[in-house]
Amino acid sequence: MFANAKNLAEYTASNGVTYYVNGILTFGLGSLPNGNFKYAKHGGAMALLSYDRSKGRDQFCISKDYAGTSSLIKIIESTEYNGKDVITIILKTQSIRVDVENAISCGEIDGGMTEDQALIQLKKEKHKLDLNLITQDQYNAKKAELSKYIK
Repeated sequence: MFANAKNLAEYTASNGVTYYVNGILTFGLGSLPNGNFKYAKHGGAMALLSYDRSKGRDQFCISKDYAGTSSLIKIIESTEYNGKDVITIILKTQSIRVDVENAISCGEIDGGMTEDQALIQLKKEKHKLDLNLITQDQYNAKKAELSKYIK
């Protein structure tokens, strides 16, 4: 994590999808000419230790084999970079880091959640409401957002 990074419990992306810690992120198709992913990269200490200058920055891009797969979200972090917030999702699988907005813009991650995920999240929101942790208006807003995934 970068020094100025802030961990978030959830993040609503530009496409209207809300991603949650311990939620699911599903990969679309890689955007590089070879089908690999430009905005989803292997991270962590091992990646840094194995860096080879002759291979350039794309050596950490995840393989096209990840297309259509899903993984649990471990961390959502917001980092200020060049005057704007960059949202990165770190997956529990192999310390993969995803630059969310750039990945969305080129179809590298699928937007949305399954009906089951939406129902689970709605139940959590209802529980928060019952405990008076959120207001009725906040619950109604979340319910409206999640209802589009529930058939």
